[in-house]
Amino acid sequence: MSTPAKTIGSQLAWSCTAAELEHLGDGDGVVVGRLGQERALEALALGLAMRYPDYHVFALGPAGVGKHATVLGVIQARAAAEAVPHDVCYVHCFDDERHPRLLRVAAGRGAQLREGVQAFVRALASAIPEALARKDTRSRRAAIAGALEARREQAVAAVRQQAAAQEIALVATPNGFALAPVVDGEPLAPEQFAALPPAQREALAATMQALERQLATALFEAPQWIRQAREQSRALDRAVIAAEVADAMTPLASRWADVPEVRQWLEALARDVIEHADALVVGDDDEDDETPSAMARRHIDEGRRRRYVVNVVVDRTGARGAPVAYVDHPTLDNLVGRIEARLDADDPSMDVSLVVAGALQRANGGYLVVDASKILAQPASWSALKRALFAREVRIDSVAPELGFGRAVTLDPQPVTLDLKCVLIGDRLHYELLRASDPEFTQLFKVVAEFEPDVVRTTSSVAAFARMAANMAADARLRPLAAEAMAALVDDAARRTGDARRLSLDLQALSQRLREADHFAARQDATTIAAEHVAAARAAQWRRNAATPERMREQLRDGTLHIATTGAVVGQVNALAVLSLGEIDFAQPTRVTARVRPGRNELVDISRESRIGGPIHSKGVLTLAGFLAGRYFGEGLLALSASLVFEQSYGPIEGDSASLAELCALVSAIAELPARQGVAITGAIDQLGNVQAVGAVDDKVEGFFEACALTQFDGSQGVIVPRVCLSQLMLRADVIKAVDDGRFAVWAVDRVDEALAILLGRDAGERDADGRFPPDSINARVEHRLTSFAAALRSS
Repeated sequence: MSTPAKTIGSQLAWSCTAAELEHLGDGDGVVVGRLGQERALEALALGLAMRYPDYHVFALGPAGVGKHATVLGVIQARAAAEAVPHDVCYVHCFDDERHPRLLRVAAGRGAQLREGVQAFVRALASAIPEALARKDTRSRRAAIAGALEARREQAVAAVRQQAAAQEIALVATPNGFALAPVVDGEPLAPEQFAALPPAQREALAATMQALERQLATALFEAPQWIRQAREQSRALDRAVIAAEVADAMTPLASRWADVPEVRQWLEALARDVIEHADALVVGDDDEDDETPSAMARRHIDEGRRRRYVVNVVVDRTGARGAPVAYVDHPTLDNLVGRIEARLDADDPSMDVSLVVAGALQRANGGYLVVDASKILAQPASWSALKRALFAREVRIDSVAPELGFGRAVTLDPQPVTLDLKCVLIGDRLHYELLRASDPEFTQLFKVVAEFEPDVVRTTSSVAAFARMAANMAADARLRPLAAEAMAALVDDAARRTGDARRLSLDLQALSQRLREADHFAARQDATTIAAEHVAAARAAQWRRNAATPERMREQLRDGTLHIATTGAVVGQVNALAVLSLGEIDFAQPTRVTARVRPGRNELVDISRESRIGGPIHSKGVLTLAGFLAGRYFGEGLLALSASLVFEQSYGPIEGDSASLAELCALVSAIAELPARQGVAITGAIDQLGNVQAVGAVDDKVEGFFEACALTQFDGSQGVIVPRVCLSQLMLRADVIKAVDDGRFAVWAVDRVDEALAILLGRDAGERDADGRFPPDSINARVEHRLTSFAAALRSS
């Protein structure tokens, strides 16, 4: 088997050139966030078009791909062509004041109703006092008082005449009537009466007592006469007020003749005003009176006036199209609405002005967009949303029962019937969590719109990506992009996916790169963003995140981390581990060492035994054990005891990308062949010896390149990668140049034997027709050593 040839620079990156992007034209046809999202957009369109009440949408995808902006853009475009729904008003229910009445009126008419009722109340506040003070009203009221007085006078006239005949005067006082003896035509004063002879006093007293009894009999029905007079006065006032109310209500009622519910409420309003008209009239004396009784009356009157408030909780005046509500903070109050508390301790009354709508009411007749992570952080809100979507109505209720505090006495407004489409936006974790834990979720959210993290790289997608980047720069008012800058951004996008054949659709990362590149262009007073500015932004991003990578490079340089990049060592191979630190990923070489001895099918993974190795890593170790047993012992027992370890590794180890390196270290130890330390390896294997794809190959190659650069390149260093990953590479320019100059190498392999040949410096060897490996080949040495282990076990 021949050693695989080294790759050349052209195989290590698929670089975009400025020439490919010089004639793009304008970007009018490219909408930011739509590139590569055809599947998600089709699903979203389906979900929005299905008018069934349980066909809501869950839009999922990784962060940064523009889910929110794209979903909102699609919905807003659709909503713009749809009808504007009704205004929603709450008014006082005169039959049951705890249950405010719901009125739905055409868009914009809610404010008209509110203003009309306000004008009606203001008009009556001045018209009623004026009507009650008119001359004819006063005359009619005086006639009632005069009739009462005449009746009283008629009742006492006979008693007065009889008293006069007995020289007794009947005198009217503020407290009623009094009797007094008369001498010489003048009533006696009390002291004069006391000076009379006793016999005369007793006779006069007896006469006055008899007259008092006659007077009481005559005036027995006087309280009833007074009540009747008062009722006549009140009836007069009600008639006057009713006439004023009718005059003021006529134009208002005529404007709402086409809305029966409003007309009925206005009729109830008019009746209530007639009964409580005194609450509308506040005199100057009342306003200045600070006595407790006056203040209490003002509170009562103000509370009665609030009965006539029209609370337009959803006002669509001037709106165009169906509403689109995005809930950024979906608390229960923000979602379903709330009933506010009045802060005035002297006036704890409840009225419709305290009712506040939530996003569900505002989105009714249109679309509600909610961030899944935020609403799942509010369990009461998630329950309320499901309840509203199932019931197709939203009820504004107190939050106290939801929180276990019991139910307070408060308003219970009439619920609003719902007709809307809800779109939840989240990532796959949220979606799978809801599917697994909430059976109601799939009953409501039947359509999944999944946004892709990247798009296949083609001539057309590259052009579209470049136009999208140009549009984003223009939207953000940045400098225009030169063609070479667009090409650099395309390369950035390919590098971000870890696959040169695809372009990342992470708009957040692209936007950040654009803004930072514009910053560096501004520092140079450039009129356009060039490739050097994109490179400067990339370097600045690495620099601000590179504290840990640079510290590890220092440890490699001073020997704290022991990694050899020259020479050869038996049972030791350089693997490559990738670490993620915020905005950057970087790779660090790590030594894999193996020790072998005779044993009974025992392969110890020290990382697993020390519980820092994850399940996928353990799977890789077990896979290489299966490969060894299958290749060298067939159906026999593998007479081997071996241990594998990642040296100087103190954190969790996960993944199977080092299984090829672990196998090579083990083969080196068994065959007693030194492995080249200037060669690092990445790749997974299967039990048949095939080398399989791994991720972050760019970072791994560049990480070992940096490690080798700390000493000196001697032309023997390089990295072995799976051949399937070769087309994914987007290596840095300095690495590619080093490969072209022969200072560094990248080998691509399909099989374990190819990697072994490179690493151990000799042919791995294949079995001949007799089933034997070529003498002194790697496989022959391994088989011979394992056979000797088996013999040693049999003889022991």
